[in-house]
Amino acid sequence: MGLRNGPDKLRTTENGEQACSSELRRVSRSSTQDADDDNRINLADFGVLVRHFGDTSASPDWVAARKADFDGDGVVGFDDFLLLADNFGRIGMEVRGAARAAAASSGAVWFESHATGPDALRGRDLGAIRGVTLVLPDGVSADAEGSVFTGADYEILTWPDTEGRRVAIALTGDRPVSGDGVLLRLQGLREADLGAVLGSVEVLDADGLSIRPAADRATPVASELHPNYPNPFNPSTTIPFDVAGTLSVRVRLEIFDVLGQRIRTLLDDDQLRPGRYRVAWDARDESGGDVASGMYLARLTAGSTQRTHRLLLVR
Repeated sequence: MGLRNGPDKLRTTENGEQACSSELRRVSRSSTQDADDDNRINLADFGVLVRHFGDTSASPDWVAARKADFDGDGVVGFDDFLLLADNFGRIGMEVRGAARAAAASSGAVWFESHATGPDALRGRDLGAIRGVTLVLPDGVSADAEGSVFTGADYEILTWPDTEGRRVAIALTGDRPVSGDGVLLRLQGLREADLGAVLGSVEVLDADGLSIRPAADRATPVASELHPNYPNPFNPSTTIPFDVAGTLSVRVRLEIFDVLGQRIRTLLDDDQLRPGRYRVAWDARDESGGDVASGMYLARLTAGSTQRTHRLLLVR
């Protein structure tokens, strides 16, 4: 398993579980598999393994890399990942002293629904980070495309967990990224699972410490159309809006010119659940043609609530 960057490198252990079961038995289970010496197998250990994957006892930084050599064979490799995945969340068996849970964070994470694409796990006030992990129900997919990790070298992996499948992403380089923004994009997540998934999120900070951010499960108290960004824009802009209430309602988001003529219907959903959403407009009309520079109006209709906001296109 070579470490490579990119959103299309999500891999699982499914194809190798049967073939690798003998390898897992062959490796000593008395090993701690705790690379950061906190007596807990967690995201911090995954971060150490990712940064040193492929290193051997002949590598210049073996003093640091050997902490991820869980099976003691002188190579940080796939067997070490299998041991980490198999023991993730457990308390070490050889390290003396009390186990430390993930530290609390002043930041928060929440889900942002996208009416026309994957939902997003977003973070705020998390500071500089090196990775993220969470547990997803079976059937839910995750990727880092368009996230804070885009443009950086990272590794994203998934493996079976008692509650579904654990997903972990960690940087392979030395420079952390900002934790403010999209952390992961998720496809297929049900509303009933939001609380449990948010509660499973841990973040790896710039110092390699696994922290547990607060989970923001608040539903918007009012349906609102927020200012688009960028504004002025060219060639596209993002329009955020909130849908309040406890039940799904019909929601429409439309673009009009200053004469009141409808240019484009960006969204028309009969049963949109309450939440925070974003929709992009590419400055095209209903037939796909480019519209001219000028002022336009975005109009949100959510149930009986209607809001309007101005958008300025400058080509």
